[in-house]
Amino acid sequence: MKRLKYACPFGGKQYPFYLAVTAMVTAPLLCLSLDIIATVSSMLWAPAIVLVICFIIEQHLTPDERAIIAETPPPLWNYATEDVIDSIRASENRDARAELGAAAVIAFAVCFLFLVGFGVSAFTVTLCCLAVLCCIIAFVYSLWKSEIWAQVDDSAMYIDVPIHHMYDVKHTTTRGRHTWIMRESTVWYVSYLVFYLHDGRYTLKVPGGEGDRDIVRIIKYKNSIRWMLL
Repeated sequence: MKRLKYACPFGGKQYPFYLAVTAMVTAPLLCLSLDIIATVSSMLWAPAIVLVICFIIEQHLTPDERAIIAETPPPLWNYATEDVIDSIRASENRDARAELGAAAVIAFAVCFLFLVGFGVSAFTVTLCCLAVLCCIIAFVYSLWKSEIWAQVDDSAMYIDVPIHHMYDVKHTTTRGRHTWIMRESTVWYVSYLVFYLHDGRYTLKVPGGEGDRDIVRIIKYKNSIRWMLL
């Protein structure tokens, strides 16, 4: 359950990544008087420290949340029925296609942006190869995970947990190169759900188009775990 509990460590908020990038850029400037190893290593430990601090802040529980968790009993797991098994397989097929498509789009976007922006060089070719390698790794992982859930049987166990609340996180992208007046902004929202178990708060990203839901179903099978909305 730890993987599910920390699936969204920052609750969908973007400021930790902005702060991490800022730290990665500014830390080497503060280490210029030191040797090259310290300067380069600061690009790694500075954003890592920032992300850890943001993680601690976002995972902090309010008194009301602690009270809810204290009153929540341990879940009672049930063995999966045929209807549950069929819904798991259908959901996994949809998720696998979406993950493969997202990995391919990201790899293509990285290659296109670097080749167009910086031209063909050893540096850009290396980055493109890394992007393709990451896509291949994601593809292999998705196949491995799909194979596990394709074999799901009645030994799988599940629980239905009520969703405490849902919220939206605003995202904005800006387009235009000439002046700030001519820039166009695109705004969209990503939904997240929150529920509580006896061991803490869980925050999960809601797939697009799902809308408001009341129940999240959690399934365990062969040391793997997944969830779906009801």
